[in-house]
Amino acid sequence: MQAIEEKSGEIRGVKDEDQLERDYELLRDGKVDHLLLRSVAGERISPSAQKLIDNLKRDFPNSFTHQIVSRADAREIWALGRQLERGQQLELPGVAEKAREQVREQRGRGRDQVFVKALEARKELAGQRDHHSAQVREQVQQIAERAEAGEPIDTEALAKKHEQLIKKLDKIREAERKNERTLLRSLGIQLSEEQLRTVEQVKEEQRELRRRDVVTDLELIGREVERGRWREISNEHNARVRELGVEHVRAVEQRFVRAGPERDLAIEQARRRAERLLFTPDKTAGLDLDRFHAVRDGRDTGYDPQNRTHTYRRPDMPAVQVEHDARERRLARIARDVEHGLSVDQILTRDVMEVSAAEPGIEAARADAIHRATTSQRRHRQPERDRERGIDRGPERSC
Repeated sequence: MQAIEEKSGEIRGVKDEDQLERDYELLRDGKVDHLLLRSVAGERISPSAQKLIDNLKRDFPNSFTHQIVSRADAREIWALGRQLERGQQLELPGVAEKAREQVREQRGRGRDQVFVKALEARKELAGQRDHHSAQVREQVQQIAERAEAGEPIDTEALAKKHEQLIKKLDKIREAERKNERTLLRSLGIQLSEEQLRTVEQVKEEQRELRRRDVVTDLELIGREVERGRWREISNEHNARVRELGVEHVRAVEQRFVRAGPERDLAIEQARRRAERLLFTPDKTAGLDLDRFHAVRDGRDTGYDPQNRTHTYRRPDMPAVQVEHDARERRLARIARDVEHGLSVDQILTRDVMEVSAAEPGIEAARADAIHRATTSQRRHRQPERDRERGIDRGPERSC
């Protein structure tokens, strides 16, 4: 039989000394195979109590261990013990009774060593948490400094760093869960799996509450990465739109032989129509990049009329469901049409028809049609441009 004795404060006085004398008798008479005395570093031990402890160490070197833990570790250990004893607070029926019966249950040297290792691992994890938190704060500070100075942010570098920080946090969380379970088991309180999971959940919620600021900062970094990627997409898309806009305005200009108010109005309307295809921060704010890419780069493999959602698939990527009227879908279709070289009027007409349609057409067939049309409707096909007809176009004039 093994036993453990916890001392949370000073070891002195008649009561403590009588207990140490009884411990000596238990070991001497063989009623206890091993006894662990756990006390807190810095707490006073009276000379007479220290003498009794020294006698135990001298006479029972293989059966008695005096373990001294730090004050911080002690607070955690006894706080956990109080939680376990308050079974009703954790909604663990029967734990209070078990805790009272088992809190002094036998412990072998192996379990005692596991406990010490778990405490050491906890300290190491605390250092990892502090280092990780400092790295996150540093990234947030760099983002703020660059924004204040008006300097561009290297989106790919920031995305890579953000991914590393996320993975590091996941590893810390997993290590904390494993170490917490090891520490719980080393305390010697026998819990069912369900009870153990409930205690672990409570402890995890406490840890997450303490690192709430870190999680918030990681989300901020993630949003900055999203904004950076949207900027890159928008810049590339808008460059193509401006090329289309130049051609669109040129086609309108060629319909007029002479300058005049009608020509100026038609040209202004043409510019505005082209500008409707531009991506602005207001249009992309809050949108999901994965959904956008799924529509732009994937194929529509099915439509659910009940939920009004399309399923898009890309090679080696999971399927993504996107609502028929989702903003990501609308912008992705415009981006795809621009990339495929459709004219301004064609793109705007397709957009209006898609938005106003009560039910969607077959997206896959439309995508195939776009690919086929690409070879015959490139921007250099001026005759096709000359046949453009738009809502804003006025009658041809030769004034």
